[in-house]
Amino acid sequence: MEPVAADAKICGSCRGAYYAWKKRNPDFDGILSRIDGEMSYDDGDNCDMDTSANDSSSALYGEDSGNDTNVDDSLNEPNEPYCDSVTHGENGFITLSMNCTISSHRKCCVCQQYIVRNSLTVPSNDRSLIWLMKNVFIPEGARCCTEHILNGQLNVDAINQIKPSIVQVMKFSASDVQRLIDQWQIHFQQQKRFNFDDTRSVSDDECKVLISLTKVQFEDLVWQISKSGIRNSSNRSIRTAVAVLLCKLRFGMSNTLLTVLFQLPDKRTVSRCIESARTALINEFVPKNLGFAHIERNDIIHQHTSTLAQYLLCENEPNTAIVVIDSTYIYIQ
Repeated sequence: MEPVAADAKICGSCRGAYYAWKKRNPDFDGILSRIDGEMSYDDGDNCDMDTSANDSSSALYGEDSGNDTNVDDSLNEPNEPYCDSVTHGENGFITLSMNCTISSHRKCCVCQQYIVRNSLTVPSNDRSLIWLMKNVFIPEGARCCTEHILNGQLNVDAINQIKPSIVQVMKFSASDVQRLIDQWQIHFQQQKRFNFDDTRSVSDDECKVLISLTKVQFEDLVWQISKSGIRNSSNRSIRTAVAVLLCKLRFGMSNTLLTVLFQLPDKRTVSRCIESARTALINEFVPKNLGFAHIERNDIIHQHTSTLAQYLLCENEPNTAIVVIDSTYIYIQ
């Protein structure tokens, strides 16, 4: 092994070979950290270290010194002196070995495929949620395909696809840790038993049991009635109001029980939810999907009349509409 001068430069191939060697020999990571730490203390904890120490700490923490051109899939952390990682107090850092996804403008951090068209940045709240749920860290600024984002959030399929692509040592300051704790606290405070504002918290089976609709059908229904006069309020959202009404129709629960299930303030709030959702459905959904007015006569004859029904009920008359009124299509369950 030959010594490297302080002002020496290395190419991208040598840097990649060093990373591969360090991955195969993880025990040397701690030894190098201790040696660099002892050297920094011997120098009187001088933070104005020479460029060789900066390059060493950059390699140790997986950082890029700016000379490597193949940096598209790296985490692109700031290049800071190693002495910052061993200081204490307000300026201190902690280092953790993290399961990280890729961070690139060319590759999706969810499906790990090359991004063909547009891409979106993964929201900060989703990054914290993924770390909490799956112990996978998505670096800030990581991008994903547009189909993985629904209503400004990662959809359920995207969350299930996310997996780590590299184990990397990350540095976190005290403010970073405090921010993560605050985000997790807010997340747990907003947790509800049945949170229809975030469909990721409700499975498709739970949605089907509670309101007789799949999550896709529920999304479509909410989208349709959102064109009416219904609005979000301080106590409930449009989605919660629709879910409360459908649950009421499904099970005939009392308003008191619905108050407990959906964690609403009181029974009067539930009554207002039901009234608002019912009015929106009658004004926007019912005229287009139920009743005689929502379909043309010719559509009934040509699209909803079978040959057998035509033969049995109207003596095979081709231009006769057949209507059976037996409450089959009342949209309750």
